[in-house]
Amino acid sequence: MITQCCMEELYKTKNQKLIEYGKSFERRRCNHPPAKPVPSHECIKSIVIVDGENKHRYVVASENEQLRWSLRKIPGIPLIYMNRAVMVMEPLSKASAQAS
Repeated sequence: MITQCCMEELYKTKNQKLIEYGKSFERRRCNHPPAKPVPSHECIKSIVIVDGENKHRYVVASENEQLRWSLRKIPGIPLIYMNRAVMVMEPLSKASAQAS
């Protein structure tokens, strides 16, 4: 899935191939005004974290270290990133281990 705020950031790059790839994903409504999108990492956090938990049980795949760092504090959010050409799933976070 991709949010409208994330798509707006893709449009700013003017990379047509990247924009078309982003359009191939299902859109998740984020309720941020299209005329004033928030940064993608803030938008994703607002979608994933509902009342301090991962209510919709999302898995987050992101290269954004700041986003992954902030999501590690919330139990039950699996995090994935790419290391060169290998997809890596982060180990269980301390917050998730304590919640188990």
